[in-house]
Amino acid sequence: MRLSGNQREYALAFVHGDRLVKMNTTQYEIEVLAAMTDQYIDHCLDNPKDNALATFEKIGKSQRGCR
Repeated sequence: MRLSGNQREYALAFVHGDRLVKMNTTQYEIEVLAAMTDQYIDHCLDNPKDNALATFEKIGKSQRGCR
């Protein structure tokens, strides 16, 4: 999360896309994705040594709104 601007946006798009592919879906609720992004950024800033994809997957499992 030390990235800024477009680089951060691309990294976040990647983790969202990775999760949607694993769920075999393209349907989502933007409010849920926004909440996941906020939670993910906060977690990464507080825990910089955690695995990024594993962290996002864990956050995603606790959220609803992706089908």
